Amino acid sequence: MVKRFSATAWVLSVVIAFTLVFSGAALAKVTITFGTWAGKGAGTWQLLEAYVNGFNASQDEIEVQLVTVASYDQKIPVLLASGLGDDILHIHQNNGYAWREGLVNLAPYLQQSKINPLEYVPGVFDSSNYAGRMPWIPDGLQPQMLFYNTYMLANAGLDNPVNLHAKQAWNWEAFVTYAKKLTVDADGNGTPEQWGAAGFLNRNLFITRQNGGSVVSPDGTRYTGNAPEYVEAIQWLADLYYVHRVVPNTTDSITAALNRLRNRTAAIGHYSPNGRTNVRASLQPGEWDVAPFFERVPGRPWTHLSGNGFGININSKHKEEAWKFIEFVISLQGQLINAAVRADLPIHLRAIASPEYLKEEGTRNMDYVIRRLPEQFAIFTPKYIPDDGEINRLNNAAINSVFKGEKPAAVAFDEIANTVQGILDRLQGQIIIK
Repeated sequence: MVKRFSATAWVLSVVIAFTLVFSGAALAKVTITFGTWAGKGAGTWQLLEAYVNGFNASQDEIEVQLVTVASYDQKIPVLLASGLGDDILHIHQNNGYAWREGLVNLAPYLQQSKINPLEYVPGVFDSSNYAGRMPWIPDGLQPQMLFYNTYMLANAGLDNPVNLHAKQAWNWEAFVTYAKKLTVDADGNGTPEQWGAAGFLNRNLFITRQNGGSVVSPDGTRYTGNAPEYVEAIQWLADLYYVHRVVPNTTDSITAALNRLRNRTAAIGHYSPNGRTNVRASLQPGEWDVAPFFERVPGRPWTHLSGNGFGININSKHKEEAWKFIEFVISLQGQLINAAVRADLPIHLRAIASPEYLKEEGTRNMDYVIRRLPEQFAIFTPKYIPDDGEINRLNNAAINSVFKGEKPAAVAFDEIANTVQGILDRLQGQIIIK
């Protein structure tokens, strides 16, 4: 009896030991890291942290850890080339294709997933797909909308801009009319106490696209920055300051411009949807509202269909786990996290239309404006030019000369035409069109 009991006990102990070992293995989490340029406490960090917390709580097999990488844009290419770096990388739209050799092609992952493209902003997944290669996927978009002081508009006797937009009359001319009436120089010293608007010149790419202009032709073969559509748009922006005197300067950054609205020295500013967090902190409910960005041609898209997103390090040993995190982020569950934080525009249509994203105390127009933001988007070509840094430098120098009042736009862009065309000629065959 004793011997039989001992044998039975031994068998049971072995079974229990194996059970503990294998159950322990099943419970062991795979830890992967997610690198970002954002520092702790920043708005971008808060959104990423919310994604990470939501994903980690949704399952018990993978744990994602968010880390800040200093000197991000300089360090990541070096790490990728060295076989190092975090499993998941935060990707700025300008880096996505440039870093492609160090990033996993996500197109097969997306195709095999349960993601239904029809539930998303049209074309959003094509925006990061370069001739079949998808090095990254956006998790949010950065359209522009107007923020304005409702009291200032009321005092000037101006109608809600939404009413003009609904009539397809919220255009460049209407904006200038509003800005002139909203500019107030009470003491007549030549420096208005209240500016009609602030910013806009720093978003010249949007304005030129509204007018059908572009620095490079869609097929990547020709310089078109000296074409009438582009020249007219840049000159119109400069004239906001030099002719109409409705903006305080030609140099305000988008943040500086929004701050003028927040401190009540400008009536109209602009920002992406997450700007409402800052405006809400400064102005009282009912003192501010939003409006669609004015248009040149009603219905013409003018915002690049892209934003920041995520890629997977080709050196990662946990690619499948990294994809599960990205899939979570772009799923409706993850996109509702974005909506709750009210950061960039979600890419999932149901998240855009969710109460979490549309609600804003004291505003009348938020629902109208948010629901129309996807109408701004298009995929502009060419998608990638290897030496666009030099082209951008030349183009920005020309723009700055116009904004400084040194020369008219027609002259500034003609002066760089031959140089830019020479760069394009040299790069033919290397430019990615679609």
